[in-house]
Amino acid sequence: MLDFVSVLFFVFTGLLVWKFLQFSSSTKLPPGPIPWPLVGNLPQLIVRSRGGKGDQLLKNLNDEYGPIMMLDVGLGKLRILLFDDDLMKQAFIKKARITSSRPSSYHLINEIHGKKGILFNPDWEGPKKFVSNATNGSILGADSLEKMIQHEVLALCQEISNKGGKPFDPYHFINLCTYNMVASLMLNKRYNYNEPDGKEVLKNMGHYHRRNFAVNPINIIPQLRYLKYFFKMFDTSQVLEAYNAIKNHVRREVKEHRATFDSNNIKDLLDLYLDREKTEFKDIDENNLVCIISEMLLGGTYTTGTALRWILLFMINYPAVQLKCREEIHNLLGDTDLPELKHMKDLNYVQAAMNECMRLRGVTLANMLHAVDEEMELGGYCIPKGASIQGIMSITHMNKYAFGVDVDQYRPERWIDDDGKLKSSCHLVWVKGSVLGNHWRRKRFF
Repeated sequence: MLDFVSVLFFVFTGLLVWKFLQFSSSTKLPPGPIPWPLVGNLPQLIVRSRGGKGDQLLKNLNDEYGPIMMLDVGLGKLRILLFDDDLMKQAFIKKARITSSRPSSYHLINEIHGKKGILFNPDWEGPKKFVSNATNGSILGADSLEKMIQHEVLALCQEISNKGGKPFDPYHFINLCTYNMVASLMLNKRYNYNEPDGKEVLKNMGHYHRRNFAVNPINIIPQLRYLKYFFKMFDTSQVLEAYNAIKNHVRREVKEHRATFDSNNIKDLLDLYLDREKTEFKDIDENNLVCIISEMLLGGTYTTGTALRWILLFMINYPAVQLKCREEIHNLLGDTDLPELKHMKDLNYVQAAMNECMRLRGVTLANMLHAVDEEMELGGYCIPKGASIQGIMSITHMNKYAFGVDVDQYRPERWIDDDGKLKSSCHLVWVKGSVLGNHWRRKRFF
């Protein structure tokens, strides 16, 4: 027994020394904590995050290691974190050819999405082109998209008015409004606010998002799933059930569309697919179609819904900003006309209030994980092939050099220049890189 323990000790010590020498000699690699054998930096991250929040942990890492750092997230898998806006532009825009794909080794993500759809599909270009037909207005036309958004906003305002000034939780109403915007475009479908089916769809979406499976350790060590009886975080059944329920919802819509399809009356993205499934979209099978639409419903509902709830809270807590936004709209449109997309350029303060909301309370701490397909140089460091890379938006949004010393305050005026015009919003998450749907998401938010 002693001999076995001795061998184990020497093996472990050897691995530790090897890791140390690897990191100390690899001067071109980004800085970061020295990893342990096999488990990488996971033990250090667990200790450092105990009792704290994820955003504070990221801030501490940025303060310690600078604008770019590297972590070993277990089994030698390297994660590059970017805390600088310029580095993100270089990585995801200028070097998009190298960083456009998704990591292939994230087991839980692959189990749920099956490498289909857009977000986690290695062959994402075809699905992205397909969905771009919807978000750029080529199906119904830009005017029809705008009228659809206005219709949903008016329905939401009516529901709020029906509360008669009494306190209520707007969570369900706002999320259903944003769901209807996306579903109308994808499926020509909407729910009234009291429909049980609509509540069920939102419930499943809530289960999917709350478990935050993208950062689950099972993605790195799939064997951890066998600990689900002892640790709830390793139980993935609820996420799988929720996603399957959403896909089944979409499958029923596909079946109904096939039964009623009229090539002379293209109403939505699904009709467009049926019209061209044997020509332009022949490489997208029905299972992939279901995943694409499910992802768009999931992403479009909760990103815009979360942003709208935050701007609502900021307007309540900053009545002077609310009044100034209202005055700007009133001076341009009066009390009867609805704002249209063409008015965005003339509503500078309204856009500034939106930008400031998204800066302080963005819908995500970071962008999606990207894979590095070949070795590249970034920020003076060598980024190895096979690493994953991610931009931490919450840090760039709180950069004092970009936004001023009062960076933690809600002040829309920071977005207005001396001529009263809107400054560039290039530091914000919705215009970072070429993320699908960002332009349309901003239109819906407006």
